[in-house]
Amino acid sequence: TARGAAGRAVVLMAGATAVPQAFYRSWADDLADRGHDVLTLDYRGIGDSRRGSLRGFHATMQDWGRLDLQAALDLAADEAGDRPLLLVGHSFGGQALALVEGAERIAGGFTVGAQLGYYGHWPAREQIRLASLWYAVVPAMVAAYGYLPGWAGVGEDLPAGVATEWARWCRSPRYLVDHVPDAIERFARINAVLNTVETRH
Repeated sequence: TARGAAGRAVVLMAGATAVPQAFYRSWADDLADRGHDVLTLDYRGIGDSRRGSLRGFHATMQDWGRLDLQAALDLAADEAGDRPLLLVGHSFGGQALALVEGAERIAGGFTVGAQLGYYGHWPAREQIRLASLWYAVVPAMVAAYGYLPGWAGVGEDLPAGVATEWARWCRSPRYLVDHVPDAIERFARINAVLNTVETRH
């Protein structure tokens, strides 16, 4: 947590898949220098939340949202009190709003690259590469190593359950909405204006 001198607002920085909170440290410090209190987190199994080998470690993307991000959101809301609660959601950090309760407490913010991740939404030249990743590379790596090694090109090492669920979502035309029955309802509860920056490679 980075604390600003005036505590103008509380900013929850919800990170991307396989990206540790240390990646956002400079940004969090800058926001704190501007007078905000900032909360970052590492989802279970990555960054400072990792404890030893990921072989046999159980975690899913839904755990990251329903448990880890939920706890961070609740803490940030408690800290905010009467002050605005703002969100920076990077990729999964924005998508995971479909997994938490109380997102209506968020007063504003923005997401970066948090569009639904179905590989078929990408340019044609990328679809073959992404299809091979989600249908072949990830399942094979998880089967061989018991987790997804970061050197496969995803960032941090990922727990098997996270990698497997991520691949399943990315093979589905509506991404997590095809697998989380109440996802649309949870998205619909968000009253905040969240500006979105989409990413294309």
